[in-house]
Amino acid sequence: MRYRWVIFDLDGTLTDSGEGIKNSTVYALERLGLPVPADSELRKMVGPPLSVGFSLLGVPEAQIGDAIRFYREQYNDGDGKYQNRVYPGIEDCLKRLRGAGLRLCVGTSKPEPLAREIARGRSAPLRRHLEAGAACARDPFGFFSRAVLCVHRGRDL
Repeated sequence: MRYRWVIFDLDGTLTDSGEGIKNSTVYALERLGLPVPADSELRKMVGPPLSVGFSLLGVPEAQIGDAIRFYREQYNDGDGKYQNRVYPGIEDCLKRLRGAGLRLCVGTSKPEPLAREIARGRSAPLRRHLEAGAACARDPFGFFSRAVLCVHRGRDL
């Protein structure tokens, strides 16, 4: 079977968003008065949904909602979402895939408006080569049966 689509995860696959995610996590933990773990532990926040990430960091279940609210205060409303960069080689990879006739899009647990805003920010190579996530679902040729998924680690599946 020939694939028609390539779906890329955003954080940790196309972009190194670790700095913005880390800074927003630190902000949330400090607002809650919780200890801030080492950078190696903070990297657990890259990839999974926020509730899972905060749970992995040991945030008590009763405080996860507040942690997410504080995180978004810094990430979405502050500059956290712009503290990312496209990995070296990604733009060339996307050009080659498009040149081979494949359609490219992002699959992310982020809300689509936020993912679009990130792509409009400092991620110009993504904006030039990727279609919107919603466009993927409208493929008349059977999107899910003719797609390949690219992620940075198995827990994203």
